[in-house]
Amino acid sequence: MKGASFAFREATADAPSMAQLWLEATAEVAAHEPIYTPVVGLANLAERLSDELRKEVKRAFVVYAGDMLAAYVTFRLEHDLPLFTPRRYLYVIDLDVSAAFRRRGLSRLLMSRVEVYTKSQGVNRIELSVAFADPGAKEVWARHGFKPHLLVMYKEVK
Repeated sequence: MKGASFAFREATADAPSMAQLWLEATAEVAAHEPIYTPVVGLANLAERLSDELRKEVKRAFVVYAGDMLAAYVTFRLEHDLPLFTPRRYLYVIDLDVSAAFRRRGLSRLLMSRVEVYTKSQGVNRIELSVAFADPGAKEVWARHGFKPHLLVMYKEVK
């Protein structure tokens, strides 16, 4: 895949390809955090994602190399409950890059477009969640300028 040229756009009918890449990437996360082992099938996941994009529950940008999905990002605008200082922020749900296209700046491209979209909506904060046990994910997001602000803790009860 060396020398591939990339095409960027907002997602439209891309749910089946996005679902396939999500399953592949989530299996990698599950190697570090087994609770994230996918239990949904490709068809159901694609249908759900297609419905969410159509209803604008979430939005997405995609990057293609020819007819192959190389990477995508999904996100939604959020707001806090009125218990705290009111704020709106953009929440990144998923950003996945196909193993064949990693280390080519695609996550940087997608996140720069997310930042432009965020500003266009009058929002100035982006948040996301990272599996704590996945060192690669933490490293990628730190390179993008993200820093921890909340630690979710858990206890297995037996």
